[in-house]
Amino acid sequence: DGKVVSITMWPQSSGGSTVVGLHINSNATAATTDTQTISAGTPLTFTFSSGNTFSQNDELSFSVASTSNINGLASQIVLEYDL
Repeated sequence: DGKVVSITMWPQSSGGSTVVGLHINSNATAATTDTQTISAGTPLTFTFSSGNTFSQNDELSFSVASTSNINGLASQIVLEYDL
């Protein structure tokens, strides 16, 4: 069990208004989202404070929807586990 704390993205190009979502167990509807404006070459952290928990054996997937194409994107996902 645990939670998704944040996702930091490093885009090669501007994406404009960008929504990042957490999807649990292949659900098409995101359990939680965060919306921010992505600029080229600037790291940006999307944080999740509710709807971001998962249980053992859950499948986690993520979506990124921007108003402009993001050409090249590196991401870091921070997970916090209950031990």
